[in-house]
Amino acid sequence: MRKLFSLTLLFLFAGSVAATETTIKTYSSFRDFRKGESRGVAISHDGVLRPAPRVGTVAMTELQQVWRVARSGRATWLAGGSPATLLRVEDNGAQQVVFTSDSAHIFALTAAGGDVYFAPSPGGVIYRVRNGSAEQVAELDAGYVWDLYWDGTALFAATGTPGAVWRITAQGSPSLWFESEELHIRSLAPDGKGGFYAGSADNGLIFHIDARGKGFVFYDTRQTEIFAVVPDGDGGVWAAGASERIALPAPGSGSVSVTALVVEGKEEQGGGSAPSGSARGSGRKGALYHISSRGVADNFWGRSYEQLQSLARRPDGTLLAGTGDKGLLYAISPEGDISLLLDTEASQITDILVDGRAVYLATANQGGALRVDAGPVKSGSYLSPVLDTDVRSRWGSLSWQGQGKVVFSVRSGNSSEPDNTWSEWQRLAGTAQGSPISAPPARFLQWRVTLQQGASVNEVSLGYRQDNVPPRIRSITVHRPGDAWLEAVANGKRKKKGDDDSGSTRKGKKTRKQGFQSISWDADDANEDALQFTLYYRGGGVQVWREMVSEYSGSVYSWDTRTMEDGSYRIRIVASDVRSNTPATALSAEKVSAEIVVDNTGPEIRALRYRAGTVSFTARDAASRIGAAWYAVDTEEWQKLLPEDGIADTRDESFTIDTKELKKGPHTMTIKIHDERSNISIRHINFEVK
Repeated sequence: MRKLFSLTLLFLFAGSVAATETTIKTYSSFRDFRKGESRGVAISHDGVLRPAPRVGTVAMTELQQVWRVARSGRATWLAGGSPATLLRVEDNGAQQVVFTSDSAHIFALTAAGGDVYFAPSPGGVIYRVRNGSAEQVAELDAGYVWDLYWDGTALFAATGTPGAVWRITAQGSPSLWFESEELHIRSLAPDGKGGFYAGSADNGLIFHIDARGKGFVFYDTRQTEIFAVVPDGDGGVWAAGASERIALPAPGSGSVSVTALVVEGKEEQGGGSAPSGSARGSGRKGALYHISSRGVADNFWGRSYEQLQSLARRPDGTLLAGTGDKGLLYAISPEGDISLLLDTEASQITDILVDGRAVYLATANQGGALRVDAGPVKSGSYLSPVLDTDVRSRWGSLSWQGQGKVVFSVRSGNSSEPDNTWSEWQRLAGTAQGSPISAPPARFLQWRVTLQQGASVNEVSLGYRQDNVPPRIRSITVHRPGDAWLEAVANGKRKKKGDDDSGSTRKGKKTRKQGFQSISWDADDANEDALQFTLYYRGGGVQVWREMVSEYSGSVYSWDTRTMEDGSYRIRIVASDVRSNTPATALSAEKVSAEIVVDNTGPEIRALRYRAGTVSFTARDAASRIGAAWYAVDTEEWQKLLPEDGIADTRDESFTIDTKELKKGPHTMTIKIHDERSNISIRHINFEVK
């Protein structure tokens, strides 16, 4: 009988009540689980962990890359480099080098009954292995041979420079069957009607070529190359593409690590690189398109996935995709649902061969071949991504949902990457009441689950509470006099413990108010606790701090400085997380502002006199620079007045006004002086022009 476990989540903490709220971390989706590492565990598209299919090693070779795998008789054939090498591997594991040359690689390989065809690159020579020995059967006018397909009567070859498809008869007579304007035809797939689908490199086109060799563009992918094309059985195709810039192999070259290639001109026997701006595509790590029979295309490969490198289709319609980094094997349903089938130890899966119920994988770095069987492994393990709780945390319990025999373990540490400073793995005693996490308090946690055959896990949850840490006041800004945020201040004073905090730290609308001063601050809390602030002020030479406002939740405060004496002040801001904690566990931090000058008194106008046709005076301000001066004669309009030195930039300025142009007789002159804080002083002088 199926047994379903759902361990109830418990939170067992020693010592005093925790200062912050409990956080529950849940893993339940494919996106959640694929961030971890699987060893013998598959991850379904709907977020279920199960033992993965069995994997066996067919052969590990001395080659750096095996690019193609084929089956013929009771042997597996491996083609790779460097140098270009063809291996025959018996089912008992015995290896035989059938062919090797000075060429760099073998990219094209196919089995044809009892024969095997292959082509080294660079070059256009095609070989056939018959009765255990390799012989040349054709030489094409091409720089590269990328793919081969035997249709039962003839061999078809996809080539580069030129981008073409050749037909070679059983007797070895070649003819140009289809020629494109692309530099390379990278892949071939039969359409079931005597024709082919073909993927190109240069502009990433997918061609449909009919049985007469007449081709047209089936879809323009906007990628640089389409290196695999697989018919979907319903008139459409799956296509894998890439847009990375990788040079082609030259004779004697070493490793080539990904499928994507870039070409320049008509290369014959060497590599090249594309001129700037020639590559097309989205810049992602490849694309996986499904193009329907009506030409409607969807890309199923998201930005977060690995570099695609190989593609094949099972008889049931499931698509298999191998990656060029991490060596992952994905399964894609006909509807496009993506599951992680296998995490191999290879760096790259360069080719996939479906042979009945078995699947063969060619690998690179190190070059070899694996066999994937239909049945699951006896047990597999899954290692979660490292959980970062931002600060030191204490652990509660772990719960899971699923079935069968599973074993969970946990470990913790204070480095982002697990190392020898982390705790040892602690096995959890799973019960129906939950599994207390026995790992030491730390910032980081990782869990591991081992699944026996027949087991599955579809959800894992764990609880933790952060140690309370003090808030941080990162900066304080003193705004220009007269700027005020009165609405924000009103909101900040209304907020009390338990209120909705949304928007409380926004400054809101700014206004100009004579005599007002504003100060704002940037504060945060690693526990994401709600903060409240108390502001104090202190004048120069005074030791005692006086409270301005308390239990304040905003991030800007404005006040009327006309309630204070003129002089220099500093503001002390104290941030507390008491709103999210108990008074006993709450913590605080403080920061003192730069000096703030309060000046609500206008400049003093001194020595105002009339002498010999000239009015003169001096203006002095105790705290601020002189800002501007005006004068008016009798009831006429105000006129701008500059200091004697022409620049108002100090707290003491001298002014002179020539009255010789005035009419003779008595006059009244009004003097108006502003300081830089817009405080105004006005004086009058009466005089007579004779």
